[in-house]
Parts: sequence; C-alpha cells; structure tokens
Amino acid sequence: MSSTRRGKLLWPGALFGLIGASVGVHAVMVFVIAGQPTLTLDMRGHYRPAWWGDIAATADARDRGWSVDLEGRMTGGAPRVVARLRDPLGEPIRGARVELRCFPKTSPNDSRELVLVAGQPGEYHAEFTGRGTWDGLLLVEHEGSHWISRQSFVPIPPPPPGAER
Repeated sequence: MSSTRRGKLLWPGALFGLIGASVGVHAVMVFVIAGQPTLTLDMRGHYRPAWWGDIAATADARDRGWSVDLEGRMTGGAPRVVARLRDPLGEPIRGARVELRCFPKTSPNDSRELVLVAGQPGEYHAEFTGRGTWDGLLLVEHEGSHWISRQSFVPIPPPPPGAER
C-alpha cells in the first residue's frame, strides 16, 4: 500500500474518531450534570436552588411563635441585610447563630450564603448589595433549637460604577 493511499484512509478515520470522542465526552458531562441538579422547579412553577427544598423540612419560625423581619438598609455607612428576631413575647432574641441563603427571583443560579453577626439586641446583619427582589431562607440556631424563616427582601443596590455612596 502506498503512503498516499494510507494518508487518504487515515484522515476520514481520524475525523470519525475525534467526532466519536467528542460525543462520548459530552455524554459523560450530561450524565454528571444531570445527576447533580443545581435548580429545581417548585409547585408554583418557579426555579429555586436545589438546597431550597432540603431545608424546608426544618421547623418554621411561625410554628414557634417567633417573628422575623428581613430587610436591606444602610447601617454604619455600608449597605447591609438586617434580620430582626423576636420571641413570642416580642423580646429580642440574643445569642443566636444566623445564616442567610438567598437568591434573586430573576436569577436563581446567583445564590449567596451569608453568616449574619449580632448588632443591636435582636438584630443580625451582614454587608450585602443586590438588585431587585431576593428570596431568602434565614436559618437560626438558638439554645439548641433550629428553625427557618422564608422571606423576600429588597437589598440596597450597588452604586453605579465610579460613584461613591
């Protein structure tokens, strides 16, 4: 067999081999990604991060009589998300560990996780900026009990590029 003829046979074989390898790599990637979903579809037809439903099994704050308010505001010259926690008697809850897992309603893949620190009695905060309305799960641990509160809030938007607050 001449080298010219061998070269003519290798190109189609190499091309089909590369196409087959590409299909195989993509099939493996689809299989791995499908096995680890990052978004789920809730009963109202909204996409949520996958962790949203896992936490829902935790006790809800309303079931315990606790009240929780979540808002974006300027505190100490910085944009923050602030959670106010009250017990059934309206007293501030002190000494809690508070986490916030949230995402913008328009982009559930942009989820964030924050640990809020204590400020005023019953208030916990963290620096946070964002645009639009956000859905959040506030996870609270206090005196051995764990509970959550689902909240929507509007954070302080970031300043435009080059602008100062």
